[in-house]
Amino acid sequence: MSGSNAGKHATHHFKHHKLSSILLALTVPFLLCGLMGALQTGYQGFIDWIGSPFGALVLLVFITVGIFHSRTSMSELILDYTSSEASCAFFLRLSTLACLVFWLVGTLAILKIWLGA
Repeated sequence: MSGSNAGKHATHHFKHHKLSSILLALTVPFLLCGLMGALQTGYQGFIDWIGSPFGALVLLVFITVGIFHSRTSMSELILDYTSSEASCAFFLRLSTLACLVFWLVGTLAILKIWLGA
């Protein structure tokens, strides 16, 4: 693959993956502390925590970064283990679409609870 900028793409991919890992590591303690406090009062406490601006923000950041991290991991697997360019392109698009759908469902659910709809 000489001359195809494969190394440059891999470095860019690695930097995104590393950044999302760091953001996940920073977000998880806030998520766990919020969940532990919210779940002591049951389901309504959990809904109240998501309804608070801090809880909604932490959960939105966690879902966004987590799904982005999953997408970069899946794309790396697809690039490494697919045999043809057509199947690679198909599965990359499929995984991106799946991640987008999961992100939309999660984000809309959080916003619905946060806005009280």
